[in-house]
Amino acid sequence: MPIFRPFTETTPLPEEGTGYETETLDLKLSAELTTPFHRAKDIAAFANHLGGTLLVGFKEEHGRVAKCVGMTDAELDRAQKEIGNAIVQRCQPSPFVTYVPRRLDDDRFVLAINVWPHLNTLVGVKVDAVKDVEGYGGTAWVFPIRTVTNTGYLPAEQLAMFMSPEVRRAVILLSGIKTSDLVELRIFRRNDHTYIECFWMLEVDEQRNIVSFREREHPIGNPARIIPLDKIDSVYRDHRDRWCIVAREHE
Repeated sequence: MPIFRPFTETTPLPEEGTGYETETLDLKLSAELTTPFHRAKDIAAFANHLGGTLLVGFKEEHGRVAKCVGMTDAELDRAQKEIGNAIVQRCQPSPFVTYVPRRLDDDRFVLAINVWPHLNTLVGVKVDAVKDVEGYGGTAWVFPIRTVTNTGYLPAEQLAMFMSPEVRRAVILLSGIKTSDLVELRIFRRNDHTYIECFWMLEVDEQRNIVSFREREHPIGNPARIIPLDKIDSVYRDHRDRWCIVAREHE
């Protein structure tokens, strides 16, 4: 799972044919940001997951950079204003974003919008229902989330888990651990004894509410050690620069 690193003035631009979208990077042409809803939901999807960067000015095909098209100065200004207005008008609460314009060699621009993960709660996007169609003409809310390289919507039964600040913080920290990293897992048991062992990191699966590990001394193919995300109390690097995960015993 990739970790969000904010785009800066010196971050290399993705190259044509080799650059690709990830869970924390979305490529768009300015013309694809067609409505306030579409602009807001692309921003909220990052805020509701790991954070990420919406990079405007790139034509994407099959998840890869087909062409760096860029924008004129006027198009850059309009794109930034339209995205900012969509966030204010459609997102509740408003996510924290920063804008990083980049000048290309031909005096055109691309725009990076960095979106930080929202830890306290989910960001909803306002939808104006049409009374003639739905029988209800008031405001409704949806909760987008970045899933691999697409935007999905959280079903009602999963909202409670994603609105737990402790679980969201754990997921974001766990996303920074590579599958090749050795982690120290500390399990606190009910009898006050602590179980400590080292594992290789495998994956984080928010939809299943689990993080899984492979035992260091056992070959690939053995059953993974699985811990529910809501049983994790802390994720940190210790003085040896090793990731440590503190969790409570579960049935």
